[in-house]
Amino acid sequence: MIVFFIHNYTCLYYLRVVFAFKKTGCILLTKNKLSKDIQRWGSSASIKSLEQSTCIFTHDTIEGFIGYQKYGRCYAVFGDPVSNDKKGLAEAFHTWCNVQRKRVVYITISEDFAMWLYQNRCKTILEIGEEFVVDTYIDMKAGSSGRLLRRKTTHAKNAGVEVHELHSKDKTVWLSIQELAKGWVQRRRGKQIYYAPIEVFEDMEKKRCFYASKEHQIVGAILLYYLESSQRWIVHMLMLSADAPHGTPEILISTLKDVLQKEGSSFLSFGFVQAQELGYAQGLSRYKRFFAKGIFKMAMALFSLDGRRTFWKKFGPSSERVFVASSKPMGLAELIAIKKTFHV
Repeated sequence: MIVFFIHNYTCLYYLRVVFAFKKTGCILLTKNKLSKDIQRWGSSASIKSLEQSTCIFTHDTIEGFIGYQKYGRCYAVFGDPVSNDKKGLAEAFHTWCNVQRKRVVYITISEDFAMWLYQNRCKTILEIGEEFVVDTYIDMKAGSSGRLLRRKTTHAKNAGVEVHELHSKDKTVWLSIQELAKGWVQRRRGKQIYYAPIEVFEDMEKKRCFYASKEHQIVGAILLYYLESSQRWIVHMLMLSADAPHGTPEILISTLKDVLQKEGSSFLSFGFVQAQELGYAQGLSRYKRFFAKGIFKMAMALFSLDGRRTFWKKFGPSSERVFVASSKPMGLAELIAIKKTFHV
């Protein structure tokens, strides 16, 4: 356990449970507390704060936290501050970072927060992607745009695929999904780029799971988080078996959307998807802008990111712009932090 006290700001190295002793007494910060804060105020990017290697910044007078990791001279923050006062907590964090003489890079943040940072605390902002969100009350299989989705879901139904929700008392299904997850992880080959680690069954009390079966065999599963602040479910993980029939992921998403609609949940988010090319940018020189565009094109080709975009696009989502922002002009320290955040 390591605890720093600087001008009443508290930086906590988070393991499983962290104690921070202040003048007012003892604060117990648990993974359960972090999860609850994420549900109340977080975004899809905030889930990364549950990693064991993540540091947690809190403030005496502001609810919530900022999750970040240390990469050399730079602190990488994941998403908007998880707080009911994002700007106040960000101001406190930057003041503390200035005392530490550390640079800050925010990764996968919302457009509104990015613009505020650029006006107040950051020198550079870049549009790097988008969050795909579907309205559950819109029929994603209707019309000519839904033809491919109709064909794939029909194929899965004809192959005998059925979709159900996992309930905690069903231990047989639970164990089968665990085996599915192990096989899915083992089959991942080649160069990978990912934001959150594959900790499929951690913190399951905060997740919801739907699974696809064929002849009593589990062939696919999808895990979800609920975020109160945006009133949407977030797709945390989509897994398939090696012999899953064509159309299994499509029938999973389609059925899930219908269930959420019946429950009165309006939005389902597929999370962050990298842009095809660098979008809106402020604070970059002409040379750095050219260099950044080259990195984007290289990443798209190297990690086959177009395939992921194409897959989620078939569900007809709307998009919300996602940014990175840096407290100093974007340099090598920030690029290294971004690279490590995505485990490249």
